Amino acid sequence: MNRSRQLGVGLALLSYPVLAFAHSPYPGIRGFYVGALHPLTEPAHFLMVLAISLLLGSQVSEARFSCLKTLFFSTAVGLILAFAIAVLIPTAILILLLLAGLGLLLVLPRNLPDWAYRSLTGASGFLLAMESIPEPGPFLDVMITSFGSLIGIHYLIMYGSRGVTLLMKKWQTRASEIAVRVLGSWFTAIACLMLAFTLAGLI
Repeated sequence: MNRSRQLGVGLALLSYPVLAFAHSPYPGIRGFYVGALHPLTEPAHFLMVLAISLLLGSQVSEARFSCLKTLFFSTAVGLILAFAIAVLIPTAILILLLLAGLGLLLVLPRNLPDWAYRSLTGASGFLLAMESIPEPGPFLDVMITSFGSLIGIHYLIMYGSRGVTLLMKKWQTRASEIAVRVLGSWFTAIACLMLAFTLAGLI
C-alpha cells in the first residue's frame, strides 16, 4: 500500500462518525471516538491542528518525525497533568496566543532550528491535551476517552502534516506558497479576534 493510500485510509478511519458507535457492542468504543474527534469539534482546537500541520508539513525534512515523537510525549503528559492543574492554567487563552504565533510563522519567511519546531509542536500537543480531558465519570470510561484524545491529536497532526508534505512536493509552486501564507494570516486574524472576545468576556 503506497503512502497516499495509507494517508487516505488513516483519515477515513479517524473521521468515522461517532454516532455510528452509539450502540456499539464493544464497551467504551464510543468514548474512544469522542476523545479522538474532540480536536475537530472546537474551532480553536481545529485551527491549531491545521496550523501546526501546515507548519510541519511545509518543512520537508526528517525533523518532522522527531517533532511527532515530541507531540506524542507532550500530549500524554498534558492529559495526565490536566486532571490536576487544568483549572489553574488559562489554556483557552494560551491556545489562541500560540495559534496567532503559528499563523505569523506561516506568513513570514522562516528558517527555524529543529528544536524550535519541536518546542512549538510540543506546546501545541500539551495545550490541546489540557482541554481534551473528559467530564468526571467511571474511571475506565475516562481513561478510554483520554486515550482517544491522545490518539486523535497525534494522528490528526501526523496525517495532516504528511498530507501537506505530499501536496507541497507535488505542487511546489509560487501559488502553493501564497496559499500557505494566506491561511497563516487567517489563522492569526481569527485567533486575535477570538482572543479579544475571550478577554472581553473575562472583564
